[in-house]
Amino acid sequence: MSADKELEYFSYHYARGPEWYSEQFEPGRDRPARGEASPSYVYSDATMERLTTDLPDVRTIVCVRHPVDRALSHYTYQRSMGFEPRPLEEAIRAELESPETTGHPHLRDGRYDQFIDRLDRFVPRDRQLVVLFDDLEDDPDGVFRSVCEFIRVPAVVPESVGTAFNRSTRLRSPLLRHSMLAHRPWKLLPLRFRYWIDSLNRTEAPPAELSPALRATVLDYFAPATSAVEARLGRPLPSWRI
Repeated sequence: MSADKELEYFSYHYARGPEWYSEQFEPGRDRPARGEASPSYVYSDATMERLTTDLPDVRTIVCVRHPVDRALSHYTYQRSMGFEPRPLEEAIRAELESPETTGHPHLRDGRYDQFIDRLDRFVPRDRQLVVLFDDLEDDPDGVFRSVCEFIRVPAVVPESVGTAFNRSTRLRSPLLRHSMLAHRPWKLLPLRFRYWIDSLNRTEAPPAELSPALRATVLDYFAPATSAVEARLGRPLPSWRI
C-alpha cells in the first residue's frame, strides 16, 4: 500500500501526473500487487474514467457499512476536525432538504446504489469486490483472506487484522489544530510525525445519535442504497433497515 493512505490522485490530484503516482508505490515495486485507498474515486464518472483508462486492469474493492452509521461517523469526524459547526440534526435535515447545496454532506456518500451503478459502468464485475463492514467486524480474518484471494496474493493474515483503528474522537483544542494547519512549518514535518502530534490533541468521543423520527426518515432516504447492496451481495440486510 502507498505510504499515504488516500492518494486521491484520480479525483483531486491528477495534475501531478503519472510519474508522481508511480513514485508512491516505488518501495513495493517488486510486490505482486500494489494499492491505495481513496473513497472519492467512486464519486464521479470523470474520476472513474481516468482510473480505468490509466489502469485498465485495476481491481476495485469497496467497503460499505450501514449507511446511517456511516453518516453519523462522518458527522463525528467532520465535527472533530472543526469543519462542521452545526448540531447533528440541523446538519442532517439541511442535507435532506437540499442535498446539492449542503456545506458538508454527511448522507451523500452512503448512496451506495449510485456507486455500484458507476462501478458496473466502468469496471467488469469480476474485478469488483464489495465488502460488508459488518462482515469485517464479525470475521476480520475471513474478509482479509477473501481480499487476498481477490487480488491474487497469498493470504498471510497479520496480527493487526481485527484491531479497531480510527475510533470516533473529538479535538481537545480545535484552536490548536487550526493553528497547526495554518502554519507552513507544520506541513513540512514528516507525515507520521504530524499524525502523532495530532493524536495527542484527541480524545474518544461517544457516537452521535439521531432521534427515532429523524432516523426513520434517513432510513427511508437510504432504502435504494440498502436494496442495491442486498442485490449485489445476494443476501438480505435486515439490520440496515432499523
